[in-house]
Amino acid sequence: MDEVEIPGGQNAIGSYPAATLKGAKTQAAADEIVKWLSTAKAQQILQQAGFQKP
Repeated sequence: MDEVEIPGGQNAIGSYPAATLKGAKTQAAADEIVKWLSTAKAQQILQQAGFQKP
């Protein structure tokens, strides 16, 4: 994987919050996905994809 170094003062850190919407047709499934995102397996998958913990 190629990397580009970005100086600290110019680096932006994104955040990706997850939440369900009230009244969603698939509320239970959405709740389960949001819950799953905090599991060790999900965190491992996200880390392998290049996401970092804040």
